[in-house]
Amino acid sequence: MLLYSSQNFILERNCLFYNNQLINIDVLLNLIKDSRNGNYQLMLDEEEIQFLRENLEFLRQLKQFDLSNNELAILSAIILFNSDNNDLIDHKYVYNYSQKFVEILRIDFENNRNHSSPSSLEKQQMLQQLLNLITVNLKKLTMSIVAANGNIS
Repeated sequence: MLLYSSQNFILERNCLFYNNQLINIDVLLNLIKDSRNGNYQLMLDEEEIQFLRENLEFLRQLKQFDLSNNELAILSAIILFNSDNNDLIDHKYVYNYSQKFVEILRIDFENNRNHSSPSSLEKQQMLQQLLNLITVNLKKLTMSIVAANGNIS
């Protein structure tokens, strides 16, 4: 969901286009902050606010890559074939498949990013930055979900 939401992020205006409306991120965060003083009915604790901020920052960073629909689809496959899941029976099998999708993304970057990154080295660096961003945020998201599930019981 976050991958595709990033396409609705408008960097120049720090806004998210949602439900045919522009939502200014600063206004949204201030609304949440004001709700802590009792002015609004939004009930978020500090962890939830931090979770929201991290995800909005992830959207902003992801939008800077100006990903195509093909690149988003390939990234979705890379995320689905995440071998870090402890419940997997065969980590190596899943990891090998994820690396095939990484290679497909590398080829896509090499062939379709001529306008923004002229050199092969720059494309490789951009791809590595993108994969690092995805990996770090996937781990953060997983940890947040695990922590939330622990608090529910």
